[in-house]
Amino acid sequence: MTTIREIAAACNVSIATVSNILNGNGKRKASERTQKLVLEKARELNYTPNLVAKNLRLQRTKTLGILIEDMTVFHVPYVVDGITEYCENTGYGQTHVDLRLCSKLGNDYFRKKEFAQSVQNAISELAAKQVDGLLYITSHERVLKCIPEDLGIPAVMVYGYTHSSRYPSFVINDRKGACDAVTAAIKKGHRKIGVITGEKDSIHTRLRLEGYREALEDAAISVREEYIVYGSWSREAGCRCAEILCGQGVTAIFCMSDVIAGGVYDYFHSHDICPGKDISIVGYDDREFASYLYPALTSIRMPLRELGMKACQILINEIRERKEEKMVRVYEANPLLIERDSVETVPE
Repeated sequence: MTTIREIAAACNVSIATVSNILNGNGKRKASERTQKLVLEKARELNYTPNLVAKNLRLQRTKTLGILIEDMTVFHVPYVVDGITEYCENTGYGQTHVDLRLCSKLGNDYFRKKEFAQSVQNAISELAAKQVDGLLYITSHERVLKCIPEDLGIPAVMVYGYTHSSRYPSFVINDRKGACDAVTAAIKKGHRKIGVITGEKDSIHTRLRLEGYREALEDAAISVREEYIVYGSWSREAGCRCAEILCGQGVTAIFCMSDVIAGGVYDYFHSHDICPGKDISIVGYDDREFASYLYPALTSIRMPLRELGMKACQILINEIRERKEEKMVRVYEANPLLIERDSVETVPE
């Protein structure tokens, strides 16, 4: 491998001059003739920068550690894709650890004693690889205290709250997303709008329920508690809760996930109820299958790739600036309403 010393000897200039020119710092100190000579000689000798040595001098590896609770959860690949794109554009590498917590411990893994130890072991593993920063991607949006305060490197949490003044959190604005979903039905003339929630203790459920109430209140529609049916994030819950809401005489149903909406479609089709025409449906997540349902499901699209890119951008900025203190920061990405055929104007 050609070295800077060899290029300097071939051009009869100092090592410092070659180093400055190759690093883009020699424009003011070296003549155009010298710059051209050095760059041509570097190409001729197939010079390749020793990035490892350079990063060691800077005490950086230019690598990010990505800790994933479970890669199989639907939003995670999109977040990781956004992170990867930003890393590619900025010359950063990545090393991943997938804990597979949902697969190994079930959806309530964060309540189990194995959870904390698994996370700490993974953080130690990534720290041993001397990553410059850490991105922690959760499977469910919730408040976590699993990133050590004395970690020693910048860190961010994606799709969750860190409960820490040191590490930023990157989340979806669930309240706005739900408000937009319900408002879409209100604009079509619906006033009897039911909602099927996820698990009662979920942050997603709480925030989306706040958005549901906000949309109704903004339209001067009274919130009827019997129109709020607590379920889970499952298709089965959608089917079961749809029966309850149909008995309440609603004209539209807001489902807190597209999977729940799939269960509502199941119930409607088995009871000769036409989605959209008889009772309108709005989902959340805008999963790929939402457009395959018949009629296609109006849903809320979460900007997951953008969330990953923004988290990566802020993390790299903090690595470069080497800030000691960080303010409490929560970055909220706004979802987008995708209108399709499952919401129609309410019959007169």
